[in-house]
Amino acid sequence: MKSFINVFQALALSSLAGVAVFLSSAPAAWAGVPTISVEQMSPLIDGANEKGTRFRGYGLTVFEGTEPERFEVEFRSILWNHEGKEHRYLVKLTDSPNRKEKILAKATIVSGMSGSPVYVTVGGKDKLVGAVSFGFPFAKEWLGGVTPIEYMLAIGERPLEKREDLWDKASAELPGGAQKISTPLYISGFAPKAMGLVRKQFQGTSIVPMAGGGSSGHLAEKYKDVTLKPGSAIGLQLVSGDFDWTAAGTVTWVDGDKILAFGHSFYDLGEAAYPLTTAYVQAVIPVLQTSFKLSSPIRPVGSSTQDRNAAVAGLLGKTAKMIPVRYVVRNIKQEKIQGRKVEDVYNVNVANDNLFSPFLMRMVLANVLSLSEPGAKDNTVFIKTKIKFKGYEPIEIDDAYYNFGEAFNSNIFNPVAAVTSNPMKKVALESLDVEISIDHDFKIAYIAEVRTDAKKVKPGKMIDVAVTLASYNRDNWVANIKVPIPADIQPGTQTINIYGGGSVGWLTDLKAFYGIGVKSVEDMLALFRERIRGDAIVSEMVYPTVGIRVHGKVYPNIPDTVRWTLMENNELEVSAAEQAARHFTIMDWAVYGGGVIQIEVEE
Repeated sequence: MKSFINVFQALALSSLAGVAVFLSSAPAAWAGVPTISVEQMSPLIDGANEKGTRFRGYGLTVFEGTEPERFEVEFRSILWNHEGKEHRYLVKLTDSPNRKEKILAKATIVSGMSGSPVYVTVGGKDKLVGAVSFGFPFAKEWLGGVTPIEYMLAIGERPLEKREDLWDKASAELPGGAQKISTPLYISGFAPKAMGLVRKQFQGTSIVPMAGGGSSGHLAEKYKDVTLKPGSAIGLQLVSGDFDWTAAGTVTWVDGDKILAFGHSFYDLGEAAYPLTTAYVQAVIPVLQTSFKLSSPIRPVGSSTQDRNAAVAGLLGKTAKMIPVRYVVRNIKQEKIQGRKVEDVYNVNVANDNLFSPFLMRMVLANVLSLSEPGAKDNTVFIKTKIKFKGYEPIEIDDAYYNFGEAFNSNIFNPVAAVTSNPMKKVALESLDVEISIDHDFKIAYIAEVRTDAKKVKPGKMIDVAVTLASYNRDNWVANIKVPIPADIQPGTQTINIYGGGSVGWLTDLKAFYGIGVKSVEDMLALFRERIRGDAIVSEMVYPTVGIRVHGKVYPNIPDTVRWTLMENNELEVSAAEQAARHFTIMDWAVYGGGVIQIEVEE
């Protein structure tokens, strides 16, 4: 995958005035904690180095519980133009001498410390330098980097804009062998198989999915009065409800309702409205490569607004909209044995993001099926999906798939991904409801032959068609279907296509994703409303109508004089219209393949 392009350019000295303005409205509690720039820090660090000493400061982070603790910071140098034209501080972190149990002496880089604020005392006043943000894997001492505060504050001046490609991934690698401190993504309620899928997706990024504890009523009640302040543990929540996904970091800066955290991006999403939570740290777990804070979210207290190279910015007191998703899983064979409905119901809320939401829904579904059907092998899945987009009537899609070795099939979410990422108009997903019925018999059939005894037929009548179906686990059998002949079809030899819905359903998704014949969001929604289900035998007759097609839209029953006049106008993209008459016979098998028959339509 391609690496992210750094979205920040250096503000250098010209940004200091803007930073001063951004800080001017700081509350009284923070009026005495100004910032200090790279330019101001440079002579202090160089002067101490020339004397054979080190310029020192301190930082704040939570090692256990919810209260920030002090640690010591020793400035080694400034890494000029370390990330593009942005500078970084090279520092060494050590435990506070007042702390009995030493953490940093044995933990080196600690995942979850990203964003921990670093201060220096100059002229008797504490000044905010920046946030802990990167380190060196396998280092024998805690050497790492600090993102200068001026780059973080500049996020407040950037316009809200989103990235366009979710999987154009940001590498954790930085110049000089450094790495962004990884962001632990704590996931609760996931089966090992589903966790493996999530880890694979984030491989090569700075996000490390880990099994952890989700939010709970106990934590929310016991720590309901905890607020976010510099050094506090913070969560960025992607999924809540029956399962929980929360990324862990540390708060750098608070000014009224404004907040900065992490000291680097979460996923460089640009505009990003995810819930921000208070968090409880159970412990710091020392590991040779990258130690980590084990933490759990407590309760939402705000929303992120931007996810940028230097920080995650947000607003306290703001509610981030989540998308409610409901999954119901039924086992057809078990229901037959027990003689009653057997279903597992899961309710989650996922982050409202046109790029991330479909991925989150896929991963949650993979987990739902891993929990409900852990031993699923070859199977057939029948799906009912109800999708509600804001401002549009709900879309209801019935479909069927066959699966080898598991019950998960991500095609369910193609309509969501296509509509929410369309280039024509911003469309918000309001809710999603998915009911999945799993048949552990591998019920896939191929159309081996189609035939009819009808030779001639009048318009508006029915003919009988015998469809021979083949499957590897049973003898061939015949499905007898009735095919209606359109009342407005012209006399003469006509072709009837007979095919399985499983062979063509994916074409709808392809047309939507690539905009084939799609001029508007309404066109795209119409495609999915008419999506051919995979468990249908379809009879289709395509024939000319007394109408025209203008810019892809069909206008039927146009008078001849008008039709001829319009078709002579080359600028209108007018052509003779055709109509497709389809009839569906629903099976309890996923049907593929097809055949053709011809009939003579009489006057």
